Amino acid sequence: MKIRNAINKVATQFGTKIVKKLGGGAGGQAFLLANGIVAKFTVDKSEANNCRKVIGKETEYLANIFSVFEIEAKEWIENVNNSGEYWLILLEYLKTKKVTEKVHSSIPFNLIEDELMSFGIDDTDFHIANFGFREEKIIHFDFGKCEYPEDAKFNPIYV
Repeated sequence: MKIRNAINKVATQFGTKIVKKLGGGAGGQAFLLANGIVAKFTVDKSEANNCRKVIGKETEYLANIFSVFEIEAKEWIENVNNSGEYWLILLEYLKTKKVTEKVHSSIPFNLIEDELMSFGIDDTDFHIANFGFREEKIIHFDFGKCEYPEDAKFNPIYV
């Protein structure tokens, strides 16, 4: 099954649909849903685990996270890294078009790191593609390093 088909099944469960694909990489893909929420499929269990730590919390420099699920699929979900295990992160939509090298050089990494540490998160990916804007403020939205904490358990969502 293609990732887009899997996310269509998930969107239907939430009573919404895909508006557009926002991007992706080796670890998964992100889609904007009609309800304004981003559905990010990821193979990074550490990212899912870290995102769960900030669900419903007020953040200054981190994306708002609404839910995290483990995907339980009846058939293989195709991705470039051929993982097979996926997590779904529902998060706020951030504008990303303006993040350039110049903007990247002005990101307050120390403040973002402090906020991450306040939630017990020390894994993160500060790649230029992992920042967006909430109004004019730069926000970080990828809190993982492709590690697989064994003790992390998630609510399942079925596709």
